[in-house]
Amino acid sequence: MTDEEGRALVMNVQGDLWQMGLTDDRGRDAMNYKRPAIQFQNATLADLNATKADLEQLRQYVSENTDLDPEFYENKIKSFELQISGFEVGYPVPQLTVEEEANETISGVVDSVDDGDTILIDGREIRLAGIDTPEKGTERGQAATEKIKELTLGKNVTVKIDQYQGVDVYGRILGVVFLPDGTNVNLEMVKSCAAEVNSKFGRHQYIDADEFKRAGEACSATWAGEGIIKVYSGKTHAKIYVDGVDTGKIAPAEISMPLGQHEIMVTISGYTPDTQTVQVSPGKVELLLNPIKMPAMTGTLEIVSTPSGAEFVIDDMPMGMTPTELELSSEIPHTISMYLEGYKPEVVTVLVPAGKRVKIVGELSEV
Repeated sequence: MTDEEGRALVMNVQGDLWQMGLTDDRGRDAMNYKRPAIQFQNATLADLNATKADLEQLRQYVSENTDLDPEFYENKIKSFELQISGFEVGYPVPQLTVEEEANETISGVVDSVDDGDTILIDGREIRLAGIDTPEKGTERGQAATEKIKELTLGKNVTVKIDQYQGVDVYGRILGVVFLPDGTNVNLEMVKSCAAEVNSKFGRHQYIDADEFKRAGEACSATWAGEGIIKVYSGKTHAKIYVDGVDTGKIAPAEISMPLGQHEIMVTISGYTPDTQTVQVSPGKVELLLNPIKMPAMTGTLEIVSTPSGAEFVIDDMPMGMTPTELELSSEIPHTISMYLEGYKPEVVTVLVPAGKRVKIVGELSEV
């Protein structure tokens, strides 16, 4: 009877493995068809523990009965061990209870942030549904992580769960995070251009797909902390300056810049510059500037500096870098200031006669 009992124990473990696979399949079917799945995942883990217990009983029996066929039992035990370990490696432990899945809500204080789309509450991972952010090791991934920290870290939040998809394939809780004031964190991450819309986990009952899509489209060309200004000019080939600095671009052109207030100017020889202060927000805005033709009473001013490459300002208006030449009104004197890092500023006042050409040379001395 010794071998018969041993083979019965082998059949027990084989039956356990079969049952575990069947329960796992039911759980995966539930997830695929958007039905509650936590109960099946918990049952699968219970089957796993039962399988391991029966395998241990088999090991013990074999070790106590030396008259058994060693090769047969060693091969069976090794096969069972490999099947169990392979299953354990890829099987997610759900971080959500059946009751929480049914209630569709959990809440708590965000105690840490893993990356731009994953937060932790009491050590449980919450994967924000409907969005995706770059890997945290990248520059944009770091920006996304900082943004979600700003929104949630240390704050009491409510996570709304779709009971038909309470966890993702890794066992993480999949939900939409709300702040006490009602702010939808998932949507806010998209609006701030810190995250992209992503439905790889399927639709979620607490996500308005159209609203997320509109927010994502507004950020299609930029990222967190940046905005894009598309500058048009009534006069083509006008130089574009941002906050007094030559961008090296000619209108029309798109310029990416940090969020906040910036002064945009376009200038072209023979025209008065046009300037406008704009508030740069996430996404793209368009700006039309119109340099105006200078009065007929103008002269040409050539500006040179030693060394060259100095930034120059005419009548408190940044205009570019030396050497250059441009037309100026002949009706009033103009103050030209030249600046170059490591050198003392040079200031010259000049009146440019109508129809004449005047050259000024700024001899810059080192500081």
